[in-house]
Amino acid sequence: MLDNFLGIPSSGWIAIAIWLTVNVVPWIYSLFFVHKINQSGVERWGAKKPKNS
Repeated sequence: MLDNFLGIPSSGWIAIAIWLTVNVVPWIYSLFFVHKINQSGVERWGAKKPKNS
């Protein structure tokens, strides 16, 4: 197993992965809900009408 990759020790990669997960997952979750709100056609959000009606 590699002791380091790109000059970062393997324990550092675990910390980077946790940091990225903590920062990226909420953004993806938020974008999913903004997309659902946009698809619902709620006027006050400035969304367009639903495509299926």
